[in-house]
Amino acid sequence: MHRLFWKIFLSFWFSLILFAGVSLLAASLFLERTRTQDTIESPRDRHLSYIEEARFIGSKRGDPLYIAR
Repeated sequence: MHRLFWKIFLSFWFSLILFAGVSLLAASLFLERTRTQDTIESPRDRHLSYIEEARFIGSKRGDPLYIAR
């Protein structure tokens, strides 16, 4: 019984540390990607391009609330 406790205890802490490390790595990679994306194109320019694309799609298809069936 004593060994089972230590196996569960150590595996819990190992998995907790592993999960924290993977989470920090994912957050770091995400932040690095967004920072490089912001240096290439400013967020304002990216937002304006989204607006232009939405306007183009809206003008091409007509009523934006129309759902084709």
